[in-house]
Amino acid sequence: MILDVRATATARTHNVFSRALNGDTAYGSCAAAANTLYSVSNPGWPGLAGLRATAVAPLDGINSLSPAAGPPGGAGSPTAEWLPVQ
Repeated sequence: MILDVRATATARTHNVFSRALNGDTAYGSCAAAANTLYSVSNPGWPGLAGLRATAVAPLDGINSLSPAAGPPGGAGSPTAEWLPVQ
């Protein structure tokens, strides 16, 4: 699990990411998006150590996993972006 924290005088936010060692899906959550889980998958990840997905830096008070400009890349395949879990 990776916990990424950034604090400023006006806001404190963080993103949390995890993936099981033999899993093909990474999961992420942003403190600015209550009750929303994001995922990205890649069939090449099972058996590899580490998150493998691209961790997204937090943005103060903004859901960095689903910015207005479009979902950020997560190194998935065939869909590369972090997307909300259905």
